[in-house]
Amino acid sequence: MFRDASSCSQIPTEPQAVSGRWRALARGQIRSLCSGPDLTLQICKVVANSLVDVLIVGGYHKNSTEVFEMIWTKFSDAIKTITNLALRLNQTIGEQVTSCDLEVMCAREDIAFIPEDMEDIGGDHASTADRILCTTDLGLQQGTREANGNRKNVVLLKPKVALESLMKDVLRVESGCNAAK
Repeated sequence: MFRDASSCSQIPTEPQAVSGRWRALARGQIRSLCSGPDLTLQICKVVANSLVDVLIVGGYHKNSTEVFEMIWTKFSDAIKTITNLALRLNQTIGEQVTSCDLEVMCAREDIAFIPEDMEDIGGDHASTADRILCTTDLGLQQGTREANGNRKNVVLLKPKVALESLMKDVLRVESGCNAAK
């Protein structure tokens, strides 16, 4: 929902200051309609349920209700703190920064590696022929509209990616270990 409101700032016919202010007003209105302890609690429960899913898929052999209760009992305070910080960051970026657009960056899987726009977590051996397996760390991009109406994007922090070659290396090492047994 907040992402849709931020796209208002990318209207090509308006100067950055106008579209940035429009984005801030729209996001502020959306936040005032949806905010409060109920929203924070809902988000916290989604996070906790996502952790339950990860544990169960990872092989934890308990039912989801038990796992949720365990996570909620041990980690609800930490989840609430992180959620509140994330909501404050979302508000700051979306409502208080109007001179530019700050956008989270991630790389889509199965596209070619672009060294100018992303960083390989596996080291320096990446080539542009290598394909993306997944994003491991999010990046940050600053977008502004120039006086001529063109959009200018500057990568502030490149997203980190795992490449398919990294997985091939892991599988090769694994098969070598298995062959030695």
